[in-house]
Amino acid sequence: FYQKIEELKQRLKERGVFDEDKKIPVPAFVNNVCVITSKSGAVIHDIIKTVRKKNKSIDITVCDVRVQGTYAAADIAQALKRVDGLGFDIVIVARGGGSLEDLMPFYTEEVAMAVFEMKTPIISAVGHETDFSICDMAADLRMPTPTAAAEYIAYDEEELKSEILSLLNRGAQLISNNYEYKKMQLVSAMKSVSSRANEILSECAYNLKTINARLVSSVSAAFAQKQSQAGRVIAAFDKSSPLRRLDAGYFKIEKRGRIVSKVSDMERGDTVEIYGAGGSVNAVIL
Repeated sequence: FYQKIEELKQRLKERGVFDEDKKIPVPAFVNNVCVITSKSGAVIHDIIKTVRKKNKSIDITVCDVRVQGTYAAADIAQALKRVDGLGFDIVIVARGGGSLEDLMPFYTEEVAMAVFEMKTPIISAVGHETDFSICDMAADLRMPTPTAAAEYIAYDEEELKSEILSLLNRGAQLISNNYEYKKMQLVSAMKSVSSRANEILSECAYNLKTINARLVSSVSAAFAQKQSQAGRVIAAFDKSSPLRRLDAGYFKIEKRGRIVSKVSDMERGDTVEIYGAGGSVNAVIL
């Protein structure tokens, strides 16, 4: 038996059946589990009792197989293939203790390959703590006894609820604290903005007042300068006005509505109009 087992171990090892990197991680929380074992044995009762101590919600399905004898290996391998596609979170292959001859179905290539090809995470719990079958080596996780496998999957439902509630309370408190902190930050920011806005408005008012004063001063200076220039122009126009010349003793002579600019423009007997300070007179050239 031992020689055949060692030869089989070597062959399976070379094929990568025991490689750690090919094992599927076993989930921490399961909702439905399939136990492949004999429903007439004490194992399934121990598993159900152990699970129900901590958890009332996990669904447990039993796949009844022969766990010793000539046809046990074929039964177990077929059961593994049959349940693999049924959507279980985890599969447990379990059997109580016994002699090596009794446990031989779990040392077969047929069972080892069926375990290795499983897509569903699988726990092997075969025999007592000292037993270490080929099925154990091929499984994703090995438990020393069926009861240990049950304890592993049976998370404490009430403890989990308590932890979740505690986390929710802590989360709510953190959210509340964060809200109050953000609220204080917002109020502080609004006060800062309001204060800064008043400063900006005061600064703008002062700047506008200064600019307005400069504009008034500049406009007044420009107006005074233009007024002075206009006065000089008016004085110049006034000084050069013909009326001013008439006031100085000069006369303007017109003949038939046209200004006479030289003596040769007049002939004896011409009637002319003479304009001077205070009015005009008609005259005849002699």
